[in-house]
Amino acid sequence: MRSSLLLFQTMAKSFEVTELPVRSAKFIARKQWVVAGADDMFIRVYNYNTMDKVKVFEAHTDYIRCVAVHPTLPYVLSSSDDMLIKLWDWEKGWVCTQIFDGHSHYVMQVTFNPKDTNTFASASLDRTIKIWNLGSPDPNFTLDAHQKGVNCVDYFTGGDKPYLITGSDDHTAKVWDYQTKSCVQTLEGHTHNVSAVCFHPELPIIITGSEDGTVRIWHATTYRLENTLNYGLERVWAVGYMKGSRRVVIGYDEGSIMVKLGREVPVASMDNSGKIIWAKHNEIQTVNIKSVGADFEVTDGERLPLAVKELGTCDLYPQSLKHNPNGRFVVVCGDGEYIIYTALAWRNRSFGSALEFVWSSDGEYAVRESTSKVKIFSKNFQEKRSVRPTFSAEHIFGGTLLAMCSNDFICFYDWAECRLIRRIDVNVKNLYWADSGDLVAIASDTSFYILKYNRDVVTSYLDSGRPVDEQGVEDAFELLHETNERVRTGIWVGDCFIYNNSSWRLNYCVGGEVTTMFHLDRPMYLLGYLANQSRVYLIDKEFNVMGYTLLLSLIEYKTLVMRGDLERANELLPSIPKEHHNSVARFLESRGMIEDALEVATDPDYRFELAMQLGRLEVAKDIATEVQSESKWKQLGELAMSTGKLEMAEECLKHAMDLSGLLLLYSSLGDADGISKLASLAKEQGKNNVAFLCLFMLGKLEECLQLLVDSNRIPEAALMARSYLPSKVSEIVALWRKDLNKVNPKAAESLADPEEYPNLFEDWQVGLAIESKVAETRSIYPPAEEYLNCADRSHINLVEAFRNLQMEEEEPLENGDASHEVQNGEESQEEHNGEEAVVVDADSTDGAVLVNGNEAEEEWGASSLLSIVMQYLLRTICRAYSLRSLKSLINMLQCLHHVTRSHQDSRSQLYSFPTQEGGGIKRQFSFKRFLQFYSLASKLEELKAKLKVWNKEVSGNIVVRKEMTFNQLGFWDSEERGVEDLTSMACLSKFWIGKRQGLELPLSEEEIFSAWSDLNGGKAPGRIFGAFLVSSFALETAIRFCLTNCQQSGFHPFMKGNFLLKFYIPAMPSQDFVKEMKMNSFSAHCNPHFLGCEDLKFTGIIMVTFLFP
Repeated sequence: MRSSLLLFQTMAKSFEVTELPVRSAKFIARKQWVVAGADDMFIRVYNYNTMDKVKVFEAHTDYIRCVAVHPTLPYVLSSSDDMLIKLWDWEKGWVCTQIFDGHSHYVMQVTFNPKDTNTFASASLDRTIKIWNLGSPDPNFTLDAHQKGVNCVDYFTGGDKPYLITGSDDHTAKVWDYQTKSCVQTLEGHTHNVSAVCFHPELPIIITGSEDGTVRIWHATTYRLENTLNYGLERVWAVGYMKGSRRVVIGYDEGSIMVKLGREVPVASMDNSGKIIWAKHNEIQTVNIKSVGADFEVTDGERLPLAVKELGTCDLYPQSLKHNPNGRFVVVCGDGEYIIYTALAWRNRSFGSALEFVWSSDGEYAVRESTSKVKIFSKNFQEKRSVRPTFSAEHIFGGTLLAMCSNDFICFYDWAECRLIRRIDVNVKNLYWADSGDLVAIASDTSFYILKYNRDVVTSYLDSGRPVDEQGVEDAFELLHETNERVRTGIWVGDCFIYNNSSWRLNYCVGGEVTTMFHLDRPMYLLGYLANQSRVYLIDKEFNVMGYTLLLSLIEYKTLVMRGDLERANELLPSIPKEHHNSVARFLESRGMIEDALEVATDPDYRFELAMQLGRLEVAKDIATEVQSESKWKQLGELAMSTGKLEMAEECLKHAMDLSGLLLLYSSLGDADGISKLASLAKEQGKNNVAFLCLFMLGKLEECLQLLVDSNRIPEAALMARSYLPSKVSEIVALWRKDLNKVNPKAAESLADPEEYPNLFEDWQVGLAIESKVAETRSIYPPAEEYLNCADRSHINLVEAFRNLQMEEEEPLENGDASHEVQNGEESQEEHNGEEAVVVDADSTDGAVLVNGNEAEEEWGASSLLSIVMQYLLRTICRAYSLRSLKSLINMLQCLHHVTRSHQDSRSQLYSFPTQEGGGIKRQFSFKRFLQFYSLASKLEELKAKLKVWNKEVSGNIVVRKEMTFNQLGFWDSEERGVEDLTSMACLSKFWIGKRQGLELPLSEEEIFSAWSDLNGGKAPGRIFGAFLVSSFALETAIRFCLTNCQQSGFHPFMKGNFLLKFYIPAMPSQDFVKEMKMNSFSAHCNPHFLGCEDLKFTGIIMVTFLFP
């Protein structure tokens, strides 16, 4: 089997040694080497940095069991199954300088004596331990150690005991005094061969490992079994440790693990004068912080150069050490006992058995002997009382009250009579009382709680003689604050709780406000606070002492603020150094005292933030002027703008060079001069987007165009020129071609110049004409107060307006008679609105339609129902209103609601009709547009009888007339926008297509909608259906008019084929008539201003017989 030498914790490097087992390997740290012995009888040396093989040599004639490195000399010992021990000197080329022969069986292990490195011990299966001297071939003496072979041996590293320990196949481990050559103790408990033993160098424990798979931990003084570890990894073969650490590595058949033993918190205590006492093993040492001279400049976090003095030793291994409140005595507790010493002379004053020891605030103390027994002693070390709690007391805590806690609650008792004060359900890990006795911090696994002890309430309750239940006095404690942080160690300074948390940050808490003082770079533990130095002191596990500054005046100030005593706090403020004022200001801000924080703060950035919070713009402006920070000017400018201080906002935005903000400000103010200056500034700063917007708002289109060209945005310049400056298009296209030719010559050639190809540019001449007409008005900036009067101009389409203007100028008078336009003194108004292109002779009886004063090419004959309807409608409406032309009729129809719907067909919706194939362009309906499109439709093929077949070829002709269609639409749109006199009139909300009772349709609804869909590719109503809609609206208008204005009833039949329409015209509508109209589901709401009747509803007339296929 191939073996590898591994370096743990994590496998950093691996050495391929041999295919046979490697039984021993050791570091030679001063040479950066690893030396290993294997079953192939060779010793190999490797450099663990370079991975080079330093030396390979044959060392023995049988398996090599162990190698040991001398701590100071260049020696390596090796032991083997050949029963020999050999000494190798690497400075002499790894020659064997000495052979130790004396064992009669395999030599399993050798180890040097740490107290006398000239001697070493060997363990053999011949059941003996031999002690050797370097330089002597014979052993000093032999210990007949065990009944079976000895597998391992190790020396005690402490200075007070000449001990060594051995492990054997007889399942025992034995402790020996090698001076008296006697067995001190036999450790029994393993059930198989003991294969590894060691004394821990830091802890008072002995570790033994066995082939039974367990590791047992024994107390090094009492030899009591403390713990047994079994990780189920089969047999144990090796145990290792590192000096200065509490970690132990165990090697098994199935792998290796590392365990951490004990606590790393140093056993130390500091009194109120700065004297520190700590315990290193059984040795007690002391240092005095005052010994650091005044000339030594102490830096926060720096290790103090303290002179360590030996104070004495302790008969037990210290697990805790604590001064009493006045500092005269020190108690050491451990190994189930306690000893009270005097702090100065280290003299024993009292002792006893105890698992835990705690002091009261006045010098009394209590001990926990077991989970069911606690004793209280007086200041004279006399037992006062013995308490047996009703629960299992896992811990006790001292202070103002005696506290006993179980796993999930804590009970407080008074020291005098052990009466229950209060039970609190919380899992307590530690307890810290303030010196005043009024505050207590309870630390749990995840958080800590600060409680106030109401001493007067408790005293009053107990004096009253009222019984105390199992929960104690209800109001004994009051929860002040809860903080979600784990406390490792903590102390009180006045009303300030100082602690370090699980992240090793040094914090303090005043009034629930947590402040981080320092971030610690390694685990440290609080010792105490010296008020005369304003420093808090900590210690690490190597007993290095560090100090950190914490002003007592700062703590007192915060305490006074928390108590609401602001007057005294302000008196104390001058005593706090200026460098700590920002900390004070942040504390005040957290308490909501922002005004006071602004007065105290010294940091400009922080003061600026506070001034912004308070809205103190002038203060913030002074700070921004001093600091000259663009971000601050920008923040201030935004706040000034939001508060309406526009002058300050402008100044701030200028300092911040926030050109976008300035553009928003100037455009909102209508400041043309400001925008002009901003355009120049933006050009200088290279902010072309802002510059372009400024120039565009000013109407400086030529400069906008030049800016695009200068920015190499030539395509954009071409598009802008096409939209606003047609005269510049040719120039820009030339530049575009030149630039594009560098990349894609074909694309450059495809660019068309309107001067060369005007037919490719729609309305090109119109655009040139408009440019020349509007150029003079660009530089005229009306005042902002005129905005409402000019707002509608932004929606004007100049091309359409110009085209309409041309058509109006060329339009002849209606029927060649100017008298038709002059009625009631409105001649000027009619001339302004323009003449209509299509009129109807109101006096004619043949229903002829006049177009531009001439009779149209197509007549609506008697065979067309539309002819009958249109003649009646036009005569009725025009005569009723004394209208001489369709102009006023269309104005009236203009008030109707312009319905615009989705392009999807619906059997229950009314649509406006588009002008292009497939419903591509949606337009609002009008009566004029109906007449115009009917004229176009009349040129088509003869209509089919049943609306089922549409001739696609003829329909395609409308595409040829696309330009004509656009021109006509532009004219009608301009006419409709000019009509404003009836915009407040009634409008219809909805029209519904359906079947009215008594109305017999020549076509089914399916046929109607099928033809409707076929007209425009299934997307929207077509031209002919638009004619139907307009006719419906016109007829509906006629009915309203007749119902509200006629004075007699009448019967008006319209007969054509099987279609019959009849309606009544009562002088005054009866209630039955009104009810009938209201009940009709296909109705339209009317505006009362139009009909004079608010509640009346009228039926939507459904015209279907003149739908054209």
